Amino acid sequence: MNCLSLNVQGLRKEPKHTWIKNLCGKHHVLFLSLQETKKKHFELFSVHSVWGNLDFDYPYSGSRGLSGGIICVWDKSRFLKSQVLVQPHFIIIEGTWLPSNSKFFVISIYAPQSISEKKSNWDHLSRVSGRWDGETIIMGDFNEVRCESERYGSIFNASDAGVFNNFIATASLFDVPLGGFSFTWSDRVAGKIKSVIDYGPMPFRVFHSWFSVDGFEHVVVDSWMNDGITDSNAMVGLKKKLHVLKKNLKLWNSQVRESRATSKVEIHKKLVDIDRRIDQGLGVASDSVDRVALLKESVKIDQVEVADMAQKAKIRWAIECDENSKYFHGILNKKIRELAIRGILHEGDWTDDPS
Repeated sequence: MNCLSLNVQGLRKEPKHTWIKNLCGKHHVLFLSLQETKKKHFELFSVHSVWGNLDFDYPYSGSRGLSGGIICVWDKSRFLKSQVLVQPHFIIIEGTWLPSNSKFFVISIYAPQSISEKKSNWDHLSRVSGRWDGETIIMGDFNEVRCESERYGSIFNASDAGVFNNFIATASLFDVPLGGFSFTWSDRVAGKIKSVIDYGPMPFRVFHSWFSVDGFEHVVVDSWMNDGITDSNAMVGLKKKLHVLKKNLKLWNSQVRESRATSKVEIHKKLVDIDRRIDQGLGVASDSVDRVALLKESVKIDQVEVADMAQKAKIRWAIECDENSKYFHGILNKKIRELAIRGILHEGDWTDDPS
């Protein structure tokens, strides 16, 4: 079931209707949840303008004044509702996903700002979802974060986050890591629309350099398609597949790094042999060509290592800030040791005494 959840910050202007309709068509959305519609009533035509066809069903919770408002729209040929409960801050739909004949309990929420009202909502939703024998999906704008790293532009409240995390644990929910903190902003008439996407913490470490290494795509596709994991709960299945992918990528990266280190040593030996022949006057025409090719290969390996090092440094800086000075000093000292000139080869004799 492809679901789309958006806080639209008002749904009164036609350009925003068209934008949402295009999103639904592009991503083959079968269940749409919109929050903060700022509309008290919805007519069939206005729902059609955001959905794109007439083969849909929908309930809505009207706004209170100029705030709030929720609407859910779905393809009624795929999802058959059995019951609907509409409240000021959430809509609950019980139904059947017809392609698999699976029972679903879908909740679309636009949480209030008040912590007491939030807690009341969390308690109620936890109780009703706990009595449901089937799959549960909760989407919407929770007006809350789980940890301090998700809070930008305002003060983090650990107590409020604790209540929210307790709700997730009590309801046995799985926080999908791919959703992260993605959000969409538009001006008042949706004439300018900017999409700001941040997928939040990755489920495991991924180096940017991997995408340019031969074999990376094959490892990912092979792991994903042939891990043999099946689970009735799609979220749990996703978690297991990511865990297997992490192990396979870790093994692959270890092999790539070992191969890279071996190549680096071999390149160094070949360069030393070529330089020795040239110094002894025994060089041939192909030596200069081979030397340039070897240097290019060495530079390519160094660039990959530097890129990985820079990414590690950014991660450590984000976590530790100035506290990771030891890390940078260690890197610099390592480079100094590697680049130090410990001697010269003169007329076949190795000299390490400057005098």
